[in-house]
Amino acid sequence: MCVAIKTLKPGASEKNRLDFLTEASIMGQFEDPNVIFLEGVITKSNPIMIVTEYMENGSLDTFLRVRYSFTPELQFSVTT
Repeated sequence: MCVAIKTLKPGASEKNRLDFLTEASIMGQFEDPNVIFLEGVITKSNPIMIVTEYMENGSLDTFLRVRYSFTPELQFSVTT
């Protein structure tokens, strides 16, 4: 199984640490084939790591930037 690992930089502030762990918590709430799957979180050693499934086709933001010349100024409207 291929995985991707995101690490919290050494010396990160407490706010960055909490934001990192919040991100992992939010990711863990999704069970949808269209959303990246959280495999686990390593918190008992440093650096703290988020382990997710590997995105074979790359990240969504990279895809949008390459395919549609996406820039931060471009805004999307989401409807349900």
